[in-house]
Amino acid sequence: MLSNRARKLLKYSLIGGALASTALSLKGNQYEWDSIGIVRLSRAAITVSKIGVIYKKDLYGKGLDKKSLEYKELKSECHQRSAEKLLELCCANRGVYIKVGQHIAALDYLLPKEYVQTMRILHSQAPSTDVKDIYRVIREDLKKDPLEIFESIEPEPLGTASLAQVHKATLKDGTVLAVKVQHPYVQGNSRIDMKTMEYLVKLMSWVFPEFKFQWLVDESKKNIPQELNFAQEGQNAEKIAKMFENIEWLKVPKVRWDLTTPRVLTMEFLEGGQVNDLKYIEAHKIDPYEISSKLGALYSQMIFIHGFVHSDPHPGNILVRRNPKGQCDIVLLDHGLYATLKDEFRINYANLWMSILDRDRKGMRQYSKNLGIEGDVYGLFACMVTGRTWDTIMKGIDRENFSKGEKDFVQQHFTGLLPQISSVLENVNRQMLLILKTNDLMRGIEHTLRTGARKGAFKVMSQCCVHSIYDQRYKKCHTRVEKLKVSLGEIRAISLVLWSVQYRSMGDIPGFADPNKAVEISNDDDAWKKKSAKKSGGFQSMNLSHNVLKGIIKRGYKQPTPIQRKTIPLILEGRDVVAMARTGSGKTAAFLIPMFERLKARTSKAGARGLVFSPTRELALQTLKFFKEIGRFMNLKAAVILGGDSMEDQFSAIHGNPDVIVATPGRFLHVCIEMELKLNNIEYVVFDEADRLFEMGLTEQLTEVVSRLPDSRQTLLFSATLPKVLVEFAKAGLSDPVLLRLDVESKLPDELKLEFFIVRPEEKLAALLVLLQTVIDSKQQTVIFAATKYHVEYIHSVLDLVGITNTYIYSNLDPSARKIHAAKFGTGKVKVLVVTDVAARGIDIPALDNVINFNFPAKPKLFVHRVGRCARAGRSGIAYSLIASDEQAYLVDLHLFLGRPLSIATLKKKEGTIGRIPQDLVDEHLSSLIVLHENQLDLTSAQTTIENAYKKYVKSRPAASSDSHRRIKQLNLSNCAVHPAFRTNGDEYHRDLLLDQIRNYRPNGTIFEICGKNKSPEYLMMKKKRLADKHKIELFRQRHETDPDESESFHEPVTSLTESSKEDIEGTFKSVIVPKKRKMEQLYKKAKKPKTVDEVYIPYAPKDHHTEQGLIVNNFHNEANKVQFDLTGDSEEAMNSSHVKKKWDRKKKKMVGVENPRKGKIKTESGAWIPATYKSDRYAQWKEKTKTGANDDDYGDEGSAPQDVNGPRRHTHWAKHNEKEKLKKRSSDMKSMDQILKAREIAERKKRKQKKGKGKGKSKGKGRRNKR
Repeated sequence: MLSNRARKLLKYSLIGGALASTALSLKGNQYEWDSIGIVRLSRAAITVSKIGVIYKKDLYGKGLDKKSLEYKELKSECHQRSAEKLLELCCANRGVYIKVGQHIAALDYLLPKEYVQTMRILHSQAPSTDVKDIYRVIREDLKKDPLEIFESIEPEPLGTASLAQVHKATLKDGTVLAVKVQHPYVQGNSRIDMKTMEYLVKLMSWVFPEFKFQWLVDESKKNIPQELNFAQEGQNAEKIAKMFENIEWLKVPKVRWDLTTPRVLTMEFLEGGQVNDLKYIEAHKIDPYEISSKLGALYSQMIFIHGFVHSDPHPGNILVRRNPKGQCDIVLLDHGLYATLKDEFRINYANLWMSILDRDRKGMRQYSKNLGIEGDVYGLFACMVTGRTWDTIMKGIDRENFSKGEKDFVQQHFTGLLPQISSVLENVNRQMLLILKTNDLMRGIEHTLRTGARKGAFKVMSQCCVHSIYDQRYKKCHTRVEKLKVSLGEIRAISLVLWSVQYRSMGDIPGFADPNKAVEISNDDDAWKKKSAKKSGGFQSMNLSHNVLKGIIKRGYKQPTPIQRKTIPLILEGRDVVAMARTGSGKTAAFLIPMFERLKARTSKAGARGLVFSPTRELALQTLKFFKEIGRFMNLKAAVILGGDSMEDQFSAIHGNPDVIVATPGRFLHVCIEMELKLNNIEYVVFDEADRLFEMGLTEQLTEVVSRLPDSRQTLLFSATLPKVLVEFAKAGLSDPVLLRLDVESKLPDELKLEFFIVRPEEKLAALLVLLQTVIDSKQQTVIFAATKYHVEYIHSVLDLVGITNTYIYSNLDPSARKIHAAKFGTGKVKVLVVTDVAARGIDIPALDNVINFNFPAKPKLFVHRVGRCARAGRSGIAYSLIASDEQAYLVDLHLFLGRPLSIATLKKKEGTIGRIPQDLVDEHLSSLIVLHENQLDLTSAQTTIENAYKKYVKSRPAASSDSHRRIKQLNLSNCAVHPAFRTNGDEYHRDLLLDQIRNYRPNGTIFEICGKNKSPEYLMMKKKRLADKHKIELFRQRHETDPDESESFHEPVTSLTESSKEDIEGTFKSVIVPKKRKMEQLYKKAKKPKTVDEVYIPYAPKDHHTEQGLIVNNFHNEANKVQFDLTGDSEEAMNSSHVKKKWDRKKKKMVGVENPRKGKIKTESGAWIPATYKSDRYAQWKEKTKTGANDDDYGDEGSAPQDVNGPRRHTHWAKHNEKEKLKKRSSDMKSMDQILKAREIAERKKRKQKKGKGKGKSKGKGRRNKR
């Protein structure tokens, strides 16, 4: 603690410094409010104070155990809130604060991930300055109006940094330049900001004496003035361009010195995308590994050979682009901050890296000491240099890839070493600080590109280190012999290094096994440290052709996903497959790879051989993109047929003879009917996301298309769920299909806790409010399932009125609104989501905490589907269910399905999953709901609507089993005790006990016995009746006094098996050992029964029906029935669609079906209903317009294509002449008048000749016969 004198001194110095700096900043910034020093200091001080309060009050003041999960979650939340406060401060004060924020974003090994991820936005999105102020700076420095110099300047900056922003400008002669202009407030504010930061660091050191950050202030004082001089930046750019002039792929913009001042830098404009822009890299087909390799080589030469290092390589300062040769160019920008390394530092740093690569502890200790780090902290310093753990360094950083587990370990444990790290940073060589910053930024780029810890990078670095070390020795040589020895030593050292790295990397090359992998044993219990041997089962083991495998590897796939590993071998065998897979599981590659393997290359046949159906345009285009990427080395052509595109272009695409067609069903059927397209050559059909295809009402289109396909095709269905309509479609359209399930929805995880609450129907909404406001934490994400869309809207309105922020989704909701609502819940802005079953099918929430079944599902599989969204990936979760009296039978069905006992809460049992909510809590919320309905007329009408909707829902809801109805009457769940979740003290127990006794009180006598006299006729009559029924009363009491737990437990149902026969046993076993005095005949003796003649009756099933069914193993019908489930519609139209409307026909005297007004029409992707024939004359008009001949109309037949693009062509004169003649014949299908007349005359001549010839032939024949 500081003395009072020191505190006063610190206080007065803060105030004095702030006032003095205020005067300076006001003078330099024309009296802007944001430039007043006291304002900027106040912002910083208030922010630091708020951060301190967050940690002291919300974290340390709780007194939690630091090892508990609650403490860790609270700590992460405090980190996030503090990081957001810090980001607001940086954006408000700008300038130097932005620079500090960018540096914080690079310290991922030192600071918590919440700080790093929050501040990382400053690398590309710093606050910008108004263009008028930019014009003012140009006018002041260049002494001319900007529009006199430039033809135009784009008002929007190309990029904004901490100290400046860049605008694209065009000179009068048309030359395009990039003009970097300093923010007008930076020069005036930089000095006060540095003073402010120094005072804040002292304040932080006073609060946390173990942390020393003075080194950060010293480096900033040194580097900021250097970066503010743009003339110096221009000189650095020219120096680095000359230094690497022999490297063609490095581009440095040329400086226009006539338009450059210390605050304005004008350079050549070079296009490109940021090095971390993965979309740009993918769109321009740039190899991320090439980017990483070239950056590694560039910075290794800068550091170890030249000693002149670009020390601000954040993503905004490095661009990449594709050159005409198809390779990658690196564009290096922002040359304001460079570190000039001394030779002694370079050599020590190079030796340190060589010691790290060689795992030489003695060398690491020695060269760390030379760099200013003494003692046992050399290991920590090595970890800071490499960004790896000590265990990985000892195993070899060039052997071990940088895994996510290692990254998490670094972030978790390095924050605990903050005092030691700050001490290292304070004592290390000052030049090392810029190198560490450069390393941090480079590691961040490699992490974004996912190319970290590559062997090639270590090769280049090792060569540069060796060259640096031996170059220093070479300078000290005086004779030629000494120089020759040093040169030979350098060659030998480089060879050894290359061989060592190459040998260590052989484990990654097929055919070379890493010997250390098989025997590696770790004593550490941390899961991330356990390295297992590489598993087989990659793409190489699937016997794929070379071009297919080459495309897979080029796309970046290394190991197949589970769905790919299971489906590809089955598809390659030619089997029809129905695979249940979710979006993002790798299903696109799962059906494209076998397609490439089957189709191989283009053939002479006309017509597509592959067909892929997608439910939406976006998914179809995504499939086409994957087709082009994976099949880049396959000579296959694909066409896309989508609704909303030009049909004329699609006619032309199909006439181009594609091998594969990717289409949406509606438009494809339209094109088929228009063109009378024949699909005889289709070999491979895929229905991607088949459940969505049927949900969108495309059943008619799919059925029609399937009827046009040949029977020999191979059909694949990929679906997230398996509705009944899809099962029926698979039975009709697939041949002996294989059902493949990789999901585990039929099982509930152990981490999922089930809670059931028995409520009255009219109290359900009040019970829901009790759960949301009393039981469930407001910070947890909760999904509420309701029966219909009317329930969803009603619950949403009520929750809004009571102050619970929520959103909602149902099937008829507008797609854009649905997307917005789902994004709100997915990003955590809203913690409660109200949905129906149909609407929730496409929503995936990985971190869901709670599920509430407002309306209990009618099918056990639907319950599992609902609550299965919770407790994923090892997380814990709770599923709450509100059960009314009409839903209790479904509860029994569920427990029979799960094989779990019904655990009913009683006063004797402390545990139980089924119970009541305390009535006082329900009454409290029920009264508030009554007040809401009285004040809100809309709620009253909505309540009436949901009552009517629920009646419709009950009619369409499947009924529970009769056995469950019988059992639920025996249990009488309405009398269960309060649920254990609401038992907080003993008073409630005694109160419930008293209420239970009152509820179960039964008087010994009837009304006749209590009110009457002992000798009255009524009393004597009841006494006689009681004596007569005494035996029945005792039996009743005995039946109901048994242990209730016995009747509450339902175990897994036992399937009765058909008893084996004598013939079965004798046919299976050669010898049968039985006890003495017993023979086989005795085992099968049966009691004699009276003979009945049943042959006169025709049985409804064969005698061995059950036996045959029991012998069936894993056929598609059985497997599909196990996983099939349908959802009840959430709107009136969906509920009514399942019922056939009928009316009374007076002529036929019976009920007949009402004719559907939409009969003969088909729904398109856009939702419009059009005639099912689709037939129009658009194709004929297109043929007339394009002069397409009749020969092209045979597309899709078994004939050959117009020309095989891969086949040999004869380049002779007559071959070309014949081709021209064919084109002339096909140039027009319309004949002229002369051609028609001439054709008629020729036809008449032929007829006359034929008649004349017939007469002569008859006479000649008779004459010959007579002569004979």
